[in-house]
Amino acid sequence: MLIAPWLLVTTMLAGGGGQSIEVAPPAVVVDQVFSRGNVSFAPADQGSSSSSSSSSSGPTAPHAFGFGAMTGAGTLGTGLLLRGWFGDRIGFDMRFLLSSSEEVTETGIGEGGFNFELAPSVIVMLTKSDQSRGVDIRPYIGGGVNETRAGSNTTITGSPASGSGTQVFGGAEAAIRAVGGFAISAEVVYNKRSQALVAAGVKSGVTGEVGFLFYVK
Repeated sequence: MLIAPWLLVTTMLAGGGGQSIEVAPPAVVVDQVFSRGNVSFAPADQGSSSSSSSSSSGPTAPHAFGFGAMTGAGTLGTGLLLRGWFGDRIGFDMRFLLSSSEEVTETGIGEGGFNFELAPSVIVMLTKSDQSRGVDIRPYIGGGVNETRAGSNTTITGSPASGSGTQVFGGAEAAIRAVGGFAISAEVVYNKRSQALVAAGVKSGVTGEVGFLFYVK
């Protein structure tokens, strides 16, 4: 069915103007087009769609600043938790904690007053963030100093006691993508207290804490 039209067109072109014109068969024309590389179906040659998808993939810093609450066992109590990030891995951790201590009296040890603690630290994430995960769990470590003021009824004399110390901690933070910037962290903390705080009932030791954070960009 296709041979007759092709011969007709060829005859008309050959007869016009008395000139001889050679017309290549369709198979030859198609073969020349593909051999010259004018048509390509490779993913790399499909323009901006593939490049945009590749640029959007990969881990990026999911947050810049977070605030929330932290609760702990033993002498660490409950308080506010702030975290800020300078990149995807390194940031600062600030805690304002309220706890109770043992009361040292002439008759023994009983329930003490409240302690106020300010504890800034440096925190380092050990893995990169992965926003493709519904729950991105990232281990971290940190350390810093603390300043604590013990309650006025925690010593025999009734005078308040203050002192500084250090803390190191390690744990994991789970960012839940379905809840926006919400994250939960759980960690183990070791606190080294000054002698004045130990005498006031704020002891050194290991404890655990759980934090709840809301991150904002």
